[in-house]
Amino acid sequence: MIKAIYAVSRLAIAHPLHSNMNAKGSGRNILISINTYPDGVLITEQSHVERLKVLGYFDHLSLTFADITSEELFSFRMKGGMENTGIRLFSYDDARAILAFIDKWKYEEIDRLVVHCDMGQSRSGAVALWAQRYCAQQGLSGFTEKQFWPANHEISPNKYVGQVLCEVSGMKFDPYDF
Repeated sequence: MIKAIYAVSRLAIAHPLHSNMNAKGSGRNILISINTYPDGVLITEQSHVERLKVLGYFDHLSLTFADITSEELFSFRMKGGMENTGIRLFSYDDARAILAFIDKWKYEEIDRLVVHCDMGQSRSGAVALWAQRYCAQQGLSGFTEKQFWPANHEISPNKYVGQVLCEVSGMKFDPYDF
């Protein structure tokens, strides 16, 4: 059971004391790290993993995708603005990786699932909202949607990310409710 789910900015992960969601010393916490560029701050080196442990996270998933929709990607490509940038759209493989990560831990006692992206609003908001609903649907969340929204009041979930996650997990997607 995942007791609480938060969408936060990169700054909140780098400096957890600046966040109302401080994981340090608070038990079993897991992290989904979302980066825009392949050369961003990916959690791949052992020093990064050790730093996460110090901050209170015992497992993580690191992904790279931009905060864009399929329509925006098409528009950028038509204008020639995406060539050789390394920017890529959220994919079904990304969604399957997130689903597998959540499924790996959903039966364990997890104090916090923290999802971060650059600003902690759109991509992380979509993943966090989907995770809350996915776990609640299965009776595996101690964090109700009524508790989720005040704790994540600054999010503006990326509907495309939410839609792909819902499709991969077999959940109904309503663009007006995401």
